Amino acid sequence: DQLQKDVKYIVKTFNVTRKTNVQCTYPFLYVLPHIKEKYVVSGLCADDLYGTAKSVIIKCSKDKNKFDETRRKIFNNPYSSAYQPIKELVENIYNKKFVTPYRSQEIIEYFMQFSWEELNKPKQKQIALDVFSDYFSKQNIYRKNSNLQVGSGIREWHNELLNTELNK
Repeated sequence: DQLQKDVKYIVKTFNVTRKTNVQCTYPFLYVLPHIKEKYVVSGLCADDLYGTAKSVIIKCSKDKNKFDETRRKIFNNPYSSAYQPIKELVENIYNKKFVTPYRSQEIIEYFMQFSWEELNKPKQKQIALDVFSDYFSKQNIYRKNSNLQVGSGIREWHNELLNTELNK
């Protein structure tokens, strides 16, 4: 019952129509009430710049022009990565400042100079592994990208609602 209420709230309050946007916004409903700080800093949209989505890898990993075009299209869509609904939730409902460095023009311009392979070979996000090599060489924390809704299990939980009256 609560999941249905939460989904309805997200859809109506933030005008969300895509399933993935509902699923990516959902955990913020429960995390934000516990954040005491004025600023909420998020790595949201980093995967858009790195091009780690399977669809991007298949379509664009070998063609820089297509990769750049795809990234520009993604960043021109405020609902990509559920950015807009999460921003509205953070700023309008919880009255906090949403800081997303990977949506800043300076960071976007920096990433746009690289091809998919320069960013992600031999490992995903290789450029970050190289820049912070001292840190990553001492840690055993590397993992391949998994998007929020899949890695958290939210997708499967929300799929139960797809066969209800909620899915119009």
